[in-house]
Order: sequence, then structure tokens, then C-alpha cells
Amino acid sequence: MAIIRSYSFTYTTRGVVDAPFRCSACRLQTVGHAQSVGVGKATTVLVRPDEAAVQRDAQTDLERNGRLAIDACPCPRCGGPSENLVALMAAYDAKYPRGQRGRRVSLFLAGFTVSAAIALACVVSMIAFPTKGYAARDMIGAALCGGSFLLTVGSAISSVVTFVASPGPRPVGAPAIPPTLWFDRIVAA
Repeated sequence: MAIIRSYSFTYTTRGVVDAPFRCSACRLQTVGHAQSVGVGKATTVLVRPDEAAVQRDAQTDLERNGRLAIDACPCPRCGGPSENLVALMAAYDAKYPRGQRGRRVSLFLAGFTVSAAIALACVVSMIAFPTKGYAARDMIGAALCGGSFLLTVGSAISSVVTFVASPGPRPVGAPAIPPTLWFDRIVAA
């Protein structure tokens, strides 16, 4: 009996990310510094994972998390959102004009409509083409039972797909500057 060995490697890095910050309200330009954490993971079978690649992934994650923290932070002078956060919110709103709820409703309705069409086709085909030895009226009960089963299964699948494929939450700003984030002096007003 062969034993297959799997290898897993996780690398966590901590550091400070420096990124420019520009307020969309008062136009303050400064540099934000965020203490951030990045995690890189790899799991492979039979061969060891490339540790250098995992470390690069952790560093990329560190920089992305730090940048997102700085972008979500309110302006230290007026409390307004950063230009990058406003751009992220505008991109989300352009991609999902009805928001997260509208996207979920439309996904569910599309899946439910397809399920209802399949169930109706099943009912009609069972009545129109009854099993040999049965009349069409004898097949009505079985057809309705099969159709309702298909509709129930289709609705359940539509619900799962709706929550898996729906967009994530809309980007929002932090209510206050967290203690792990600080800004330089004002560069230009």
C-alpha cells in the first residue's frame, strides 16, 4: 500500500506598509503608515512547496492589507474618505448598480426560473407521453410529484449559488483611525 505524503507550508509576515493618502474632501496629501500582517500558504502532494513563492505571496498580502487599511481610513484633518476609497466604491457601484441585494435577487430569480421551466417540462412530458400501459390521467400525480421535486431541488441549488456567487460587501471606510495606523505631516493642502 502506497502512502502519499502531502506538504503544507504557511508563512506569516508582519511589517509596516507606507502608502500615499489623499483626501477626497479637503485634498490633504500625506503618507500613511499601517502595521499589517500578510499570510502565504501552499499545500502540495509528493513535493515540497516553493517556500520563496509562499514568502512572496505573504509579502504581497502584507502590502495589500496595509494599502486597504490606509485607503479605508478617514482623513486625519477632516474625516473625509480617501480618493482611493471613493474610486473603489464607484467601481463597485458601476459593476453592481443595484448593489449586493439586487445582485442576489436577480441570481436567485434566474435560477428559480430555470428550475421552474425544467419542472414544467417534466410535468408536460410525463402527461403528454405516459408510460406504456398507463393513461395520461394516471400520470398526473406522478408528474406533479416529480415536478415539485425538481422545483424544490432547483430552488435549493439556486439559493446556494446565489450566496456563493454574489458579490462581496461594498467597500466602506473605517469610522476612526485605528491605533495601528498613523500619518506623516501634511505634505500639501
